[in-house]
Amino acid sequence: PTAKVIFSPAGTNILKGENFFLNLCGFVGYFEKQVDLPYVLTINHPLELAGTTALVDTDPSTTKDVFQIPRYAEVVDNPIMYAQPDISTFSIDGMEVFLHVYSPRNKNITSKFLLPELQKTMTAQKAFLGNINKNKKYAILVYLTSLGKDDAQGMGALEHNSSTSATFEDQMEATGLNHTISHEFFHTLTPLNVHSKEIHYFDFNQPKMSQHLWMYEGFTEYFSSLFKVNKGLSDEQSFYEVMMDKIDLSRTMYKDDLSFTEMSRRVLEPDMNKQFNNVYNKGAAMAMCLDILIREKSNGKKGILSVMGELSEIYGPNRPFEDDELIPQFTRLTYPEVGEFMRNHIVNAKPVPYADYLAKVGVAMEKVKEPVKMALVVDGKNYYRMDPKTNKAYIDVLDGNNEFLKAVGFENNDEIVEMNGVRIEGPDAAKILVIMGYKLTEGNPYMAKVIRNGKTVDLKGSVKLNKVDAEKLRFADASKTALKDQWLKN
Repeated sequence: PTAKVIFSPAGTNILKGENFFLNLCGFVGYFEKQVDLPYVLTINHPLELAGTTALVDTDPSTTKDVFQIPRYAEVVDNPIMYAQPDISTFSIDGMEVFLHVYSPRNKNITSKFLLPELQKTMTAQKAFLGNINKNKKYAILVYLTSLGKDDAQGMGALEHNSSTSATFEDQMEATGLNHTISHEFFHTLTPLNVHSKEIHYFDFNQPKMSQHLWMYEGFTEYFSSLFKVNKGLSDEQSFYEVMMDKIDLSRTMYKDDLSFTEMSRRVLEPDMNKQFNNVYNKGAAMAMCLDILIREKSNGKKGILSVMGELSEIYGPNRPFEDDELIPQFTRLTYPEVGEFMRNHIVNAKPVPYADYLAKVGVAMEKVKEPVKMALVVDGKNYYRMDPKTNKAYIDVLDGNNEFLKAVGFENNDEIVEMNGVRIEGPDAAKILVIMGYKLTEGNPYMAKVIRNGKTVDLKGSVKLNKVDAEKLRFADASKTALKDQWLKN
């Protein structure tokens, strides 16, 4: 049978004397119909390997940790990393944050190196969430990988109610942690405080997914961009560009006529799973439209953050909702037009007239000519192909129309080994390839390594990109300044 690849932040690692990454589903089981019984978890460890988790160690010994956990779902929800103690901590408004970094090769990336950016970001997030966030302890476990054959392959992070487990490439920069961790931290709002019974009483053997993945991920991704402009970490135009990118990606890379509740419910099916990443694009863009609509109807006084605060009070961590009651409840707390939007665009998949909603806050969608966002995709045509068996990438369809390929010197059927020093290999090879060609700056130097006719060839050039029709968001109606400021700054 084909081996299943586990997403690294959800996986386990056992490296004697070095690193033990314990996603506890890999070590601790449960008895049928006994998932709600309490657990006592005891872990003995050498003095030199410190354990970091959001769980509270009730044993005073420095080599034995004892955790009291009320039910199996919370066992699974609390990863633990044991490694050399590269740990930094800080407090924000009654919440203690622990950052533990395992970086065996790149000694420049330490918790102290990552801490200032992280602290700035999370302090702004906590202020943005206000009383909605009630975490007392939050743990961030960072494993830096070489991406080698015997090391973690899947880059990214996995949210938990009180922690984030993350794997990044060990050449990352401090800012590389920020968007990922800020997205994950906003999951303390949903699904921690607002979630359905499918999430709360999760069936680990025969999973039944909630219809509302669009909300858990879409709202979270939207907040992780909105809070930056709200707290002065980025400017308005940068926020508009981020949201336009999401609208653009949702239309060009995914089905725009797919019910998001249906996709959420059936996300484990292979065809639906291909559409999952659109929750970070269309999901966030629809959250923006709902936010604007609620601001308009309330004369700027309410937005989706305040509505989520109300839902947190109604439900909270220990009171899940019935899947079918969320949209009616959300509508009761807001306006009939909000329910209509959800039924039309989230349930029934009618295309969203983004320009109509943005116009309410004075933001126009203007047609412009812009460089392509993905150097290897022009006019919907991929100029590369992947071999699914080997995860190798090849230049394909060299028709003379792709300016980037000509400028760097690629030829048809080149096997792509490296792009700007990053190796294109492993199960995430296609994703890495797209990232290495994403939003490049014209005129910047670019290097690649390919295998051509059996020989390794180094390529070098300056970035040149095709120009395509695009849309740009720009604040253009000063009469809407007050509502726009309440949306972005309130």
